[in-house]
Amino acid sequence: MPAVDRQFRSRGVNQYVPRMAYATNMVHTQPVIFSLGTPAAVVANSILAAGSAQATVNVMQFLASVFTMVEPYGRTLRVTPSGDPGNSFAVDIFGEDYLGQPMAERFTGASGSTAILYGKKAFYRVISWVTRVVSTNAITIAVGTGFRLGLPYKSDIVWNMEALLPVNTYKRDTQFQHERAAAFAITGGSTFIRAPFPGFVKNLFAYADSAGGGANPVITVKLGGTAITGLTVTLVDNTPGILQQGVPTTAGYNANNRFIKDQMIEMPQAQLVIEWVLS
Repeated sequence: MPAVDRQFRSRGVNQYVPRMAYATNMVHTQPVIFSLGTPAAVVANSILAAGSAQATVNVMQFLASVFTMVEPYGRTLRVTPSGDPGNSFAVDIFGEDYLGQPMAERFTGASGSTAILYGKKAFYRVISWVTRVVSTNAITIAVGTGFRLGLPYKSDIVWNMEALLPVNTYKRDTQFQHERAAAFAITGGSTFIRAPFPGFVKNLFAYADSAGGGANPVITVKLGGTAITGLTVTLVDNTPGILQQGVPTTAGYNANNRFIKDQMIEMPQAQLVIEWVLS
């Protein structure tokens, strides 16, 4: 029996089947093929251009029209404050996943921060939003599409293609290693690598090859010019061959150490361990 994915997703019809125990395309433990379509470019305000972060608390604000993703399984959202909110304001965004299930996600800002707030849930439709904690300052929020796509299965990647051509599949930990010039121990310096896949920086390893006898250099890793908090290694120049290891203060995939494909990662010619993460 062939498996046919849903092509018609009517709004208001919930196609989720609780406790479903059978799917024809998964019963034989073989690879399952599915398409993510042609994802649209990330847009910061494609869903909402300027919603007041001081809107009345707990009053539903409906979009002028329901926003529907072009991606078949939805994608994540992003919320951008127009300025310093002055406090930890919070908004809830409501919509549906690709099966028509109602869903919501909360976005919470921080006083003094204008950073983009990235969501984790894959919305297929976005319908409305509600202010839960009003901002102290009179700012607006823009709601748009994020970088991560929804998937129909929670599984492992066997292979993947782009534009009908096979591409590299990165899974588990991937290591990048460079020799560190001796002059860098004195003058400092960095090199850059271009991330071949989306993921997060997990560990930093470094060791000295010989006894330099100089000041022990401190090595950090940066994304977008910002150091990853806690990810620091101090080399002991007069003790060669001793492996030093550093980990971020907050482990795992988070705002401080995650990156997207083709993003530049600054590293002072040490060894990085980068873990590929599936959205």
